[in-house]
Amino acid sequence: MKKNCSVRFFLPLLLSATALIAQEAFQSERLEKLWQTPPVMKTAESALYDAARKVIYVSNMAGTTGAKTGQGFIAKLSATGEVLALPWVTGLNEPKGLGLFGNRLYATGVDEIAEIDIDRGVVTQRYPVEKAKDLNDLAVASDGTVYASDTKGRFIFMLKDGKTSVFLESDDIARCNGLFVDGDRLLVGGAKSRLAAIDRTTKAITVLFEKTGYIDGLWALGNGKFLTSDWRGLVQLLETGKPPVKLLDTTPVKMNAADLSWIPEEKIILVPTFADNRVFAYRLRD
Repeated sequence: MKKNCSVRFFLPLLLSATALIAQEAFQSERLEKLWQTPPVMKTAESALYDAARKVIYVSNMAGTTGAKTGQGFIAKLSATGEVLALPWVTGLNEPKGLGLFGNRLYATGVDEIAEIDIDRGVVTQRYPVEKAKDLNDLAVASDGTVYASDTKGRFIFMLKDGKTSVFLESDDIARCNGLFVDGDRLLVGGAKSRLAAIDRTTKAITVLFEKTGYIDGLWALGNGKFLTSDWRGLVQLLETGKPPVKLLDTTPVKMNAADLSWIPEEKIILVPTFADNRVFAYRLRD
């Protein structure tokens, strides 16, 4: 009788412990965690390193309603994760993707692209994007052309010479998110769970990887290697001709991995955690 009671008592504890183990996050041995910010962000969507100024910009949506409330802002961190300004630039509409060109920082915001003077820390221009439903990621080419994805439409837009226009309209890029300019091609990921490359001149689309998850963050490392983050929490290293390498997976603990950034000199990955309201930094070992 006592034996049966012990079994009935022990079994639920064992099952509970097993469930807790199953819910743990995964971190590859190739990642070294360097720092994390306190949870002071307000829906941290994108992180971007500014090598010229040795600072990190973080877009804060301040909610996920899709409304143009003007409550969104940009935060500024040191290269070691110290919060330098929170907020730094204000009055934005759910800013997501970030991009740099000279002394200008660009940020998407629902149906516009905001241009920020970095030296003054103020919004100097707002470029309305006709047909946009929910602009998300942003990438800047070496000539200053800005590309923006739309996660609720079938467009990629561009900003060039002070004017916005449709770069590409296609069902093949419907609900796209992550963008990265890689020379003469624009890399794109999103709802179709694949990484594709668009020729910036011909607009031809080539699929590079399948079954990638919903790519939010995207970075080309060169030599056929790419870093990607699935918004739900998965960070992967993709390499042409090889299976994907899982570097981080916080999906089990419901911590997002939004629009990541890469610091090549230090081999550091910056991961904003969206609703978790933090930014994490990891060094990628060879």
